[in-house]
Order: sequence, then C-alpha cells, then structure tokens
Amino acid sequence: GETHRMQLEPDGMQVKRVNENAWAVVDCELSGADEAEWCFQSIEDLNNDEGTCYGLTTKPPQNSYDRDGWIVIRAYNAHFYVSGSDHNVRSGIQKVHPGSKVHFR
Repeated sequence: GETHRMQLEPDGMQVKRVNENAWAVVDCELSGADEAEWCFQSIEDLNNDEGTCYGLTTKPPQNSYDRDGWIVIRAYNAHFYVSGSDHNVRSGIQKVHPGSKVHFR
C-alpha cells in the first residue's frame, strides 16, 4: 500500500489521517477476476461533515476525488462519482458516518 499524509497503523489494516488532503491506497490487481469484494469501515470522521471517499482507481492517486479513472462513493452524500463527476446516483447506502461500513462487490 501507499499513503500520503496518513499514518499506517502497525497492524497494516488501518490508516489514520494526519493532515488534510490525505489518501491511502491498497494495491490489488483485479484483472482476470470474475468477482471481487472488499470492505472499508469509517472509524473516525467529522460527523455530518464527512470528507472521506471510498472506491477504486485505475490511475495514481492525488489529493482530490475528481481524478480521471476514479470511481468513488463520497461519504457526505453517498453518491457515486466517476472520474470526478457526480452521476447523482445513490449508492444504495445512507451517508457514511463514523462506524459505518462500505462494501464493494
């Protein structure tokens, strides 16, 4: 994995933001897979001001969700964003608050 302005916890399973505009990436090749599944859990965020995005990317990360090749769910409204565009499609979940889990399948 790779992080920017985040601290990887010793267990390797959790990251903590240490500054604004932070990101963390887990490298996982999906080519040739018939199906993939993963889950994130929001442990701590500002309730009702969630700025976290959860998703996948085909491009190197940067400090903004509006990046070509990114498919994310934004925590504050639970909408899908594709390459930075809000497609006004609800992800089927409520807003992502601290304690929420986000599943991808």
